Amino acid sequence: MPTTYTDCDEEVFGLVRKIIKRTHPELAEAGVEVNCVFAMNGETAALKHQGYQALAIVKINDLKARQQGLKDATIFLDANAWKDMPGPQQAALIDHELTHLVPMRDKEGEIKKDDLDRPRLRIRLHDYHLGGFLEVAKRHRQASHEHAQMSSAVEKFVQLELPFSIG
Repeated sequence: MPTTYTDCDEEVFGLVRKIIKRTHPELAEAGVEVNCVFAMNGETAALKHQGYQALAIVKINDLKARQQGLKDATIFLDANAWKDMPGPQQAALIDHELTHLVPMRDKEGEIKKDDLDRPRLRIRLHDYHLGGFLEVAKRHRQASHEHAQMSSAVEKFVQLELPFSIG
């Protein structure tokens, strides 16, 4: 079954605006506008990023797309996953996607604009990224790249004082 796309409802757009206002002052200052789109593919995962199932994906819209009426960026949400998430989880997912968006600034600290006088954006990468194979970690233990990645991630998460045990 092919993936289909529909615009999100006003409730999602309102949540995006609320989170921008509350936790992303740099996006608010730049006047960043975000499209929100639901992706659906029957009962299967509608979105993938680098081959893995994704709950959401954010994309910066290029100048041509903006000129044709799209906003500065688009957040694609897996509609099936979204409807099953409680509100706090939905907010965290939107916050995550918005955190990827960073307004570009010139040497004086002013927000750079494109030819349509819209803010230029770049994608912020994750603070940590885990990728590896359990079988390699089992074979090579502390010598494996997987072990080093996981050790670093555990150290970062322990510092957050999460309400569950990692080690």
